[in-house]
Amino acid sequence: MIIRPATRSDLIAFYGAAPPMTVKALAAFNGAEKPIAVGGYYLSGGIAMAFSDYSPDLGKRDRVKGAKALMGALKGLKIAVVARSGPDGDTALKHFGFEPWGMFWRLT
Repeated sequence: MIIRPATRSDLIAFYGAAPPMTVKALAAFNGAEKPIAVGGYYLSGGIAMAFSDYSPDLGKRDRVKGAKALMGALKGLKIAVVARSGPDGDTALKHFGFEPWGMFWRLT
């Protein structure tokens, strides 16, 4: 799996449309031109809102590899970072240093 900074065309290929806001993201590829996962953040009210999405065929080992790359980028930010979890995301967020913070999770 190759992980690199995402371009606008990567985000359009993955989501089917451009994001409605400016994002800084990473994209993961398994040899194809279309990304199999993306993760990054956007700014909202002075807070970095983290996100990640991946295709169902992405294996657990590659999900962890991608999450580690994203966490490296997020931990370097000088502002608060929050995220919302998906159906199975609480465990992953906790594992990577987030703690519950209202309806979000905050990176500690």
